[in-house]
Amino acid sequence: MKLQNKIKWRAKYLFELSRVLLKEPRRDSLLFLLAHLLPRDSFLRDKVHQKYIKSFICGSLSSEELVLDLKLFKVVADKAHCYKNKAITLQFFDLVYPYLAKNPILIREEPYEKDGVELKTGDIAVDAGAYLGLFSLLASKKVGPMGKVYAFEPISENYKLLKKSVKLNKAENIEVIPRALAEKEGMLSMVAEEGRFNQSSGFLKDGRAKRTVKQISLDEFIKQKKISRIDFIKVDTEGMEREVLTGAKRVIRKFKPRLAICTYHRPDDSKIIKEIIQSSGQQYKFTQTEKKLYAW
Repeated sequence: MKLQNKIKWRAKYLFELSRVLLKEPRRDSLLFLLAHLLPRDSFLRDKVHQKYIKSFICGSLSSEELVLDLKLFKVVADKAHCYKNKAITLQFFDLVYPYLAKNPILIREEPYEKDGVELKTGDIAVDAGAYLGLFSLLASKKVGPMGKVYAFEPISENYKLLKKSVKLNKAENIEVIPRALAEKEGMLSMVAEEGRFNQSSGFLKDGRAKRTVKQISLDEFIKQKKISRIDFIKVDTEGMEREVLTGAKRVIRKFKPRLAICTYHRPDDSKIIKEIIQSSGQQYKFTQTEKKLYAW
């Protein structure tokens, strides 16, 4: 991203956060803003972030696992990872807070719904790269009991926490699948930092793989499960978005699902991912933002 665009995006980001505070002042959003205004990796910033995390804690399942109340649903998270990594709280403001605010707002990466891409009652949705399930749980509420959410999360640590969150929220319309979505069925070598688990399968780097997980294409998964349709696909797989879509070409061609795809992990993602969708033969409309591609 060019410096000019970075400055423009940051200014808009801070303006939107300030608007949230003026319209709906809340203790957690104020702490969130402070955590982003303070210097990165500073002691004070970490302390503010920890206080911000504590504003969500509503219980624990064990000495290692916390239960966070994110207002629309509860999430089970690893205690040490939760305090060390800001992914959960950033996702809260990306995905959940826009639905709590009176007006749509821009946060860090924007929600997975925009323009013609939105979840509807009764939808069959796919969450590729489910992580701890914030999008899956949100989608579960939006599609309702007549809908279904297939949440793909190959990392065993995340998968176990996600299963607990699904059970805690009694989200019976979510099915968690311990596999990575990719271009074909088989095994996937992936990179995962020690003590930190990516939100999805991770970007492949030959010779640096630290674990191997099962993978499957969405086309093959649909065939095996005899699923009659797919209405919505969200993909955030840390650099494997194009592989996921390549393995979903038949699904896209047959069902023309609404698509929300992250496009910031690889430099040419925006171009390549759009071309993959267009190669399905379906006529799609597109909206490209700083970090996501929406297609419908």
